[in-house]
Amino acid sequence: MLYCERELEGRGVGCVAGRTIEPGEDVVSEEPCLLLKSDGKKDYLPSVMAAFSSMTEQQQSEYLKLSNKYDLEESQWSQYSKQMLRTREGEIESLSLGGISQETATLVWQILETNGFQNGVFLKIARFNHSCSPNCQFTWNPETGRREIRSCKRVEQGEELTISYSRLDRGVPRRLRRAHLKECFHFDCWCESCDKSKEEIEKEEQEEEKMKEMEREEQRMEEEQFLILPHCSYTD
Repeated sequence: MLYCERELEGRGVGCVAGRTIEPGEDVVSEEPCLLLKSDGKKDYLPSVMAAFSSMTEQQQSEYLKLSNKYDLEESQWSQYSKQMLRTREGEIESLSLGGISQETATLVWQILETNGFQNGVFLKIARFNHSCSPNCQFTWNPETGRREIRSCKRVEQGEELTISYSRLDRGVPRRLRRAHLKECFHFDCWCESCDKSKEEIEKEEQEEEKMKEMEREEQRMEEEQFLILPHCSYTD
Protein backbone atom coordinates (compact mmCIF):
# COMPACT_ATOMS: atom_id res chain seq x y z
CA MET A 1 0.00 0.00 0.00
CA LEU A 2 1.50 3.31 -1.10
CA TYR A 3 -0.33 5.42 1.51
CA CYS A 4 -3.40 5.41 3.71
CA GLU A 5 -5.74 8.08 5.06
CA ARG A 6 -5.53 8.47 8.82
CA GLU A 7 -6.83 10.80 11.51
CA LEU A 8 -3.85 12.89 12.65
CA GLU A 9 -3.72 14.79 15.91
CA GLY A 10 -4.40 18.47 15.35
CA ARG A 11 -4.49 18.06 11.56
CA GLY A 12 -7.69 16.18 10.82
CA VAL A 13 -7.52 13.45 8.21
CA GLY A 14 -4.16 13.19 6.45
CA CYS A 15 -2.26 10.85 4.14
CA VAL A 16 0.52 8.69 5.58
CA ALA A 17 3.10 6.74 3.57
CA GLY A 18 2.61 2.97 3.76
CA ARG A 19 6.17 2.37 2.54
CA THR A 20 9.25 4.34 1.63
CA ILE A 21 8.50 6.58 -1.35
CA GLU A 22 11.39 7.76 -3.50
CA PRO A 23 11.57 11.23 -5.11
CA GLY A 24 9.61 11.42 -8.36
CA GLU A 25 7.21 8.54 -7.63
CA ASP A 26 3.59 8.88 -8.71
CA VAL A 27 1.38 9.02 -5.65
CA VAL A 28 -2.09 9.95 -7.00
CA SER A 29 -3.64 10.43 -10.42
CA GLU A 30 -7.26 11.52 -10.12
CA GLU A 31 -10.12 13.00 -12.11
CA PRO A 32 -12.18 15.70 -10.37
CA CYS A 33 -15.36 14.38 -8.76
CA LEU A 34 -16.86 17.87 -8.85
CA LEU A 35 -15.84 19.22 -12.24
CA LEU A 36 -16.02 22.93 -12.98
CA LYS A 37 -16.06 23.46 -16.73
CA SER A 38 -15.81 27.24 -16.57
CA ASP A 39 -14.10 29.66 -14.23
CA GLY A 40 -16.55 32.45 -15.01
CA LYS A 41 -18.06 34.18 -11.99
CA LYS A 42 -21.42 35.10 -13.52
CA ASP A 43 -23.00 31.65 -13.26
CA TYR A 44 -20.65 30.31 -10.60
CA LEU A 45 -23.13 28.87 -8.09
CA PRO A 46 -25.48 27.35 -10.69
CA SER A 47 -22.51 25.61 -12.34
CA VAL A 48 -21.29 24.34 -8.96
CA MET A 49 -24.71 22.93 -8.08
CA ALA A 50 -25.04 21.35 -11.53
CA ALA A 51 -21.63 19.72 -11.10
CA PHE A 52 -22.62 18.39 -7.67
CA SER A 53 -25.92 17.04 -9.03
CA SER A 54 -24.05 15.13 -11.76
CA MET A 55 -21.98 13.23 -9.19
CA THR A 56 -22.97 9.74 -8.06
CA GLU A 57 -24.63 9.35 -4.66
CA GLN A 58 -21.46 7.76 -3.28
CA GLN A 59 -19.34 10.64 -4.57
CA GLN A 60 -21.75 13.17 -3.07
CA SER A 61 -21.61 11.37 0.27
CA GLU A 62 -17.81 11.32 0.29
CA TYR A 63 -17.65 14.94 -0.88
CA LEU A 64 -19.81 16.16 2.00
CA LYS A 65 -17.39 14.50 4.47
CA LEU A 66 -14.43 16.58 3.28
CA SER A 67 -12.90 19.32 5.40
CA ASN A 68 -14.87 22.57 5.64
CA LYS A 69 -13.07 25.65 6.94
CA TYR A 70 -16.43 27.16 7.93
CA ASP A 71 -16.83 24.43 10.55
CA LEU A 72 -14.40 26.36 12.72
CA GLU A 73 -15.70 28.96 15.17
CA GLU A 74 -16.58 32.21 13.41
CA SER A 75 -13.91 34.00 15.44
CA GLN A 76 -11.37 32.05 13.37
CA TRP A 77 -12.78 33.23 10.03
CA SER A 78 -11.22 35.95 7.94
CA GLN A 79 -13.21 39.04 6.96
CA TYR A 80 -13.20 37.72 3.41
CA SER A 81 -14.88 34.48 4.51
CA LYS A 82 -17.49 36.31 6.59
CA GLN A 83 -18.37 38.49 3.61
CA MET A 84 -18.38 35.49 1.27
CA LEU A 85 -20.84 33.64 3.52
CA ARG A 86 -23.27 36.58 3.47
CA THR A 87 -22.94 36.91 -0.30
CA ARG A 88 -23.42 33.22 -1.03
CA GLU A 89 -26.39 32.91 1.35
CA GLY A 90 -28.17 35.66 -0.58
CA GLU A 91 -27.35 34.02 -3.91
CA ILE A 92 -28.55 30.59 -2.76
CA GLU A 93 -31.90 31.99 -1.61
CA SER A 94 -32.53 33.25 -5.15
CA LEU A 95 -31.48 30.03 -6.91
CA SER A 96 -33.64 27.15 -8.08
CA LEU A 97 -31.79 24.26 -6.45
CA GLY A 98 -33.89 21.38 -7.69
CA GLY A 99 -33.50 18.49 -5.27
CA ILE A 100 -30.67 20.12 -3.31
CA SER A 101 -31.57 21.70 0.03
CA GLN A 102 -30.23 25.14 0.93
CA GLU A 103 -28.24 23.55 3.76
CA THR A 104 -26.56 21.09 1.38
CA ALA A 105 -25.98 23.80 -1.23
CA THR A 106 -24.19 25.87 1.42
CA LEU A 107 -21.98 22.91 2.33
CA VAL A 108 -21.20 22.27 -1.34
CA TRP A 109 -19.71 25.71 -2.04
CA GLN A 110 -17.98 25.86 1.35
CA ILE A 111 -16.25 22.53 0.76
CA LEU A 112 -15.32 23.63 -2.75
CA GLU A 113 -13.77 26.82 -1.38
CA THR A 114 -11.86 24.80 1.22
CA ASN A 115 -10.59 22.03 -1.06
CA GLY A 116 -11.02 23.16 -4.64
CA PHE A 117 -8.61 23.75 -7.48
CA GLN A 118 -9.53 25.93 -10.44
CA ASN A 119 -11.27 23.03 -12.16
CA GLY A 120 -12.95 21.42 -9.17
CA VAL A 121 -12.52 19.09 -6.21
CA PHE A 122 -10.65 15.78 -6.04
CA LEU A 123 -11.74 13.38 -3.32
CA LYS A 124 -8.34 11.77 -2.72
CA ILE A 125 -6.19 14.84 -3.18
CA ALA A 126 -8.42 16.83 -0.81
CA ARG A 127 -7.11 14.64 2.03
CA PHE A 128 -3.52 15.84 1.62
CA ASN A 129 -2.59 18.39 4.27
CA HIS A 130 -0.45 21.50 3.81
CA SER A 131 3.21 22.11 4.50
CA CYS A 132 5.36 25.10 3.54
CA SER A 133 8.06 22.46 2.92
CA PRO A 134 5.96 19.80 1.18
CA ASN A 135 7.30 16.42 0.20
CA CYS A 136 4.87 16.16 -2.75
CA GLN A 137 3.88 18.41 -5.65
CA PHE A 138 0.75 18.48 -7.80
CA THR A 139 0.32 19.13 -11.51
CA TRP A 140 -2.58 19.12 -13.98
CA ASN A 141 -2.33 16.78 -16.96
CA PRO A 142 -4.54 18.26 -19.72
CA GLU A 143 -4.08 15.18 -21.92
CA THR A 144 -5.63 12.81 -19.40
CA GLY A 145 -7.85 15.34 -17.60
CA ARG A 146 -6.35 14.26 -14.29
CA ARG A 147 -4.53 15.99 -11.46
CA GLU A 148 -1.39 14.17 -10.41
CA ILE A 149 0.67 14.16 -7.23
CA ARG A 150 4.31 13.12 -7.21
CA SER A 151 6.81 12.96 -4.40
CA CYS A 152 9.56 15.60 -4.55
CA LYS A 153 11.52 14.19 -1.62
CA ARG A 154 12.19 10.81 -0.09
CA VAL A 155 9.30 9.99 2.23
CA GLU A 156 9.76 7.38 4.92
CA GLN A 157 7.13 4.82 5.89
CA GLY A 158 4.77 6.37 8.44
CA GLU A 159 5.61 9.94 7.39
CA GLU A 160 2.78 12.24 6.35
CA LEU A 161 2.51 13.15 2.67
CA THR A 162 1.98 16.87 2.18
CA ILE A 163 1.43 19.44 -0.56
CA SER A 164 1.49 23.23 -0.47
CA TYR A 165 -1.83 25.11 -0.50
CA SER A 166 -0.03 28.35 -1.27
CA ARG A 167 2.24 29.73 -3.96
CA LEU A 168 4.27 31.42 -1.23
CA ASP A 169 7.36 29.25 -0.76
CA ARG A 170 9.92 29.15 2.03
CA GLY A 171 11.66 32.20 0.57
CA VAL A 172 8.71 34.28 1.72
CA PRO A 173 8.86 35.37 5.39
CA ARG A 174 7.12 33.07 7.86
CA ARG A 175 4.67 35.72 9.07
CA LEU A 176 3.46 36.39 5.51
CA ARG A 177 3.02 32.69 4.71
CA ARG A 178 1.08 32.10 7.90
CA ALA A 179 -1.06 35.21 7.46
CA HIS A 180 -1.99 34.09 3.95
CA LEU A 181 -2.96 30.59 5.12
CA LYS A 182 -4.96 32.01 8.02
CA GLU A 183 -6.81 34.37 5.67
CA CYS A 184 -7.61 31.71 3.07
CA PHE A 185 -7.94 28.49 5.10
CA HIS A 186 -8.47 29.58 8.74
CA PHE A 187 -5.58 27.63 10.25
CA ASP A 188 -2.26 28.48 11.86
CA CYS A 189 0.54 26.64 10.10
CA TRP A 190 2.91 24.69 12.33
CA CYS A 191 4.85 22.81 9.65
CA GLU A 192 8.60 22.32 10.04
CA SER A 193 9.24 25.64 8.28
CA CYS A 194 6.84 27.56 10.56
CA ASP A 195 7.34 25.81 13.90
CA LYS A 196 10.29 27.89 15.03
CA SER A 197 11.70 29.00 18.35
CA LYS A 198 11.48 32.61 19.52
CA GLU A 199 15.16 33.06 18.72
CA GLU A 200 14.72 31.68 15.17
CA ILE A 201 11.73 33.95 14.55
CA GLU A 202 13.67 36.99 15.76
CA LYS A 203 16.61 36.08 13.52
CA GLU A 204 14.31 35.70 10.51
CA GLU A 205 12.68 39.06 11.23
CA GLN A 206 16.09 40.71 11.51
CA GLU A 207 17.15 39.21 8.18
CA GLU A 208 13.89 40.37 6.62
CA GLU A 209 14.45 43.91 7.88
CA LYS A 210 18.02 43.81 6.60
CA MET A 211 16.78 42.81 3.14
CA LYS A 212 14.24 45.65 3.18
CA GLU A 213 16.97 48.12 4.14
CA MET A 214 19.16 46.89 1.28
CA GLU A 215 16.27 47.32 -1.14
CA ARG A 216 15.61 50.85 0.13
CA GLU A 217 19.29 51.70 -0.25
CA GLU A 218 19.38 50.35 -3.81
CA GLN A 219 16.31 52.41 -4.68
CA ARG A 220 17.88 55.54 -3.16
CA MET A 221 21.07 55.03 -5.15
CA GLU A 222 19.11 54.53 -8.37
CA GLU A 223 17.20 57.75 -7.74
CA GLU A 224 20.42 59.66 -7.05
CA GLN A 225 22.01 58.25 -10.21
CA PHE A 226 18.97 59.35 -12.21
CA LEU A 227 19.35 62.92 -10.94
CA ILE A 228 23.07 63.00 -11.81
CA LEU A 229 22.73 61.72 -15.38
CA PRO A 230 22.08 64.27 -18.17
CA HIS A 231 18.55 64.30 -19.48
CA CYS A 232 17.13 65.12 -22.87
CA SER A 233 14.54 67.84 -23.02
CA TYR A 234 11.74 67.87 -25.54
CA THR A 235 10.25 71.02 -26.91
CA ASP A 236 7.42 71.62 -29.31
